[in-house]
Amino acid sequence: MDQAVVDLVANELGVENLVRLREGGQKYVARCRATDGDAVLKIVSLQGIGNAGEVLERAKREVGLLADMDHPNLVRIRQPLTNVGDPIVAVAWLEEYLEGEDLTDRLGVPWPWSDVQVLGLEVARGLQALHERSVVHRDLSPNNVRRLNQGSYVIMDPGYARHLSRSTLTVFGQPGTPGFLSPEHLSQNGPLPASDVFCVGILMFVALTGDLPYPLTADIAGYQSALRSQPAPQIGVLRPDVPPEGASIVDRCLDVQPARRFLDGGELAAALECQLT
Repeated sequence: MDQAVVDLVANELGVENLVRLREGGQKYVARCRATDGDAVLKIVSLQGIGNAGEVLERAKREVGLLADMDHPNLVRIRQPLTNVGDPIVAVAWLEEYLEGEDLTDRLGVPWPWSDVQVLGLEVARGLQALHERSVVHRDLSPNNVRRLNQGSYVIMDPGYARHLSRSTLTVFGQPGTPGFLSPEHLSQNGPLPASDVFCVGILMFVALTGDLPYPLTADIAGYQSALRSQPAPQIGVLRPDVPPEGASIVDRCLDVQPARRFLDGGELAAALECQLT
C-alpha cells in the first residue's frame, strides 16, 4: 500500500508506532499505538481499482457487524469506520489488539482432545452470537481465529459475512478460504449457519490430526468433487484416543449433508459443553 496513504490515515486517526501485521490486495493491517493503548489499524485503499464501491461496502459491512456486537469470542471495534482524503482515497478503523497468535501458527502438530474441545467450544460460542443475528461468517479459516495468551479464542475478519435477510450484501467476491470451505460454498445458494459449523469441524479436524479432511492440491476440481460428495475421514479411526462422544461431534460437523450437522453455533456449543469434564 502507498506509504503516503498509510501516513495520511495514521494522522487522521491519531495513531503512531505502526508495525505492519498483514498486507494483501487493498487491505493493510498494523499494530499501532492509539491514545488509550495498543490497537489494530485496518486500512482499505480505494485507489486505482474499478470496484471501489464493492470494496467500500465490504469494509462497511465488516465494521458494522462488529460494532453491533459485544462478545468475548468476537473481536471488538475500538474506533468506527473513517473516510480518509478528499476525495476519499481509503477507509480505516481501529480494532482491539489481541495478545496472542493466529490459529495458523499453532496447527500442524496433533493436539489433545481437551484443547480441541476448548477451541471448538469458544469458536462455536462466537458463531452463536452471529447466528442469533442471522449472520453467517463464511470465511472461518485459521487466519481468522486468534488464540489469546490466556488460552481463549476470538473470531476476526467477518468481511465476507452474510446477513441472511439482506441478500443484496452478498455479492462482493467469493467467500471462504480454499481448504476451509463447506460443500455449500460451492453451491448457488451459498453458506448457511450449518456451513460455519462445517468449518469449525475442519478446524477441529486439523487440530486433532495435523491434516485437512479434504486435502487441497493442484487438482482443484478433484478437491471440489470430494468436498461435495465424499465423507470426511472419521476421527475415531485417525485418533482412537479421542473420546467417542468427542469424535462423534467432529464427524457430525463434517457431514456432507447440512441437515445432519449441528444446525448452528448454538447447537454445536451445547454439544461441546456437555462433554466438558
